[in-house]
Amino acid sequence: MAGLYRDILGREPDADGLLGWVGLLEGGALAPDEVTRAFRESDEARARDGRVPDTGDVADPDTPPPVDRAENE
Repeated sequence: MAGLYRDILGREPDADGLLGWVGLLEGGALAPDEVTRAFRESDEARARDGRVPDTGDVADPDTPPPVDRAENE
């Protein structure tokens, strides 16, 4: 997970963001490819790459997306 922060965002992860994403992966709420896509399409990654920010449908890496728990039970 820390590698995504370094490779895609060019920085070290913050503690809260890292714990949130790891929790989503370990809890099965998101698959690894979904997390990678969220990082790549985040506003932070887009700004770093010089791309136009998205409409906001993908959360910033420091804020894991909300998960509908009923969907995963």
